[in-house]
Amino acid sequence: MARFGVWDLVHARAGVDTADLYAQHLEEMELAQALGFSEYWVAEHIFHREHSVLPSPNVFLAAAAARVPQLRLGVLVHVLPLHDPLRLAGECAMLDQLTRGRICIGVGRGARLDEYRRLGIDQATSRGRFEEALDLMLRLWTEDRVDHEGSYYRCYGATLAPQPYQRPHPPLVMATVGDESLEWAARRAIGIARGPETAAALARAKAGYDAAYRTAGHRGRPSLRIMRQVYVAATDAEAREAARPWLFRFFQLFAGLDRSGVPPTNEAYAELTGAALGGRFGRWTYDELIDNDLVLIGSPARVAAQVERLLRAADVETFLGMFSFGTMPRAAALTNLQRFAEEVLPQVGAGLAETGAPASP
Repeated sequence: MARFGVWDLVHARAGVDTADLYAQHLEEMELAQALGFSEYWVAEHIFHREHSVLPSPNVFLAAAAARVPQLRLGVLVHVLPLHDPLRLAGECAMLDQLTRGRICIGVGRGARLDEYRRLGIDQATSRGRFEEALDLMLRLWTEDRVDHEGSYYRCYGATLAPQPYQRPHPPLVMATVGDESLEWAARRAIGIARGPETAAALARAKAGYDAAYRTAGHRGRPSLRIMRQVYVAATDAEAREAARPWLFRFFQLFAGLDRSGVPPTNEAYAELTGAALGGRFGRWTYDELIDNDLVLIGSPARVAAQVERLLRAADVETFLGMFSFGTMPRAAALTNLQRFAEEVLPQVGAGLAETGAPASP
């Protein structure tokens, strides 16, 4: 049974001051809770004025915690190589206590080379920094006193107060792209989050993750979250027309190719998607993104069918939709979120129930 949640980058909105922007997104979290969503995840990005304005997402989640007591909250992802793991371990433990155990901790190496450059950190060291930082955080959450002298981090007699509310620690989720990261997470029983890919690619990734998870001797349900941009309108044509420029702006910012005045043609889309994640994402036109379920854009019936294909491809724990992206106006984002909950999810539940795999908001 899949759950449904929201994935929110907290993009800047034209003409909206930052304080008002934060207030708007807190209200949108309250709407997501009222609509029955289970989780709400935000991103961490620094040095960006438009793509995301959450350089310290734990501060934002602390502000949200009391307003959305029914939502499970998380960050996708904390870019561990850019953090002091001792301070981050303490922040996450404190947030877990404040929410009485409603925090998930997303971890990853990050996809933005510019963030590494501006902090003076060699991205070639990201894997070593990531693995050492995560191991140190796990020790701080589970041991009374920690001595560590590694390649990148050191501490002597470190004690963490408070300890996490969830024991031994909050659930971990790792954003993965390649097979090596996927298998590394599986061996450590860390849940995974997957970005846009075809249903067939998702099925292969989940099969590989599950096999490595079982080989390592773990039991229980391996944890998988998937993320997609979503836009729902009355008709397929209306949805495609409206979302084209909004999604184009998202990919411009994501790929770091911010070229004003470029029309959102299929060829321009292919250039942007080909540049994303250093070419690991693939080269997709706008139409191909939709037709291959990498983004979910269309009428309620079409989007429901797209969701069902993805949920049938793999045992998904939580589907996370990004309902506000690029230059989408706030009014459209609110309508989009509500339409998905009220017009798409009932169809998804009915469709999957026929195969014995009902979905749940």
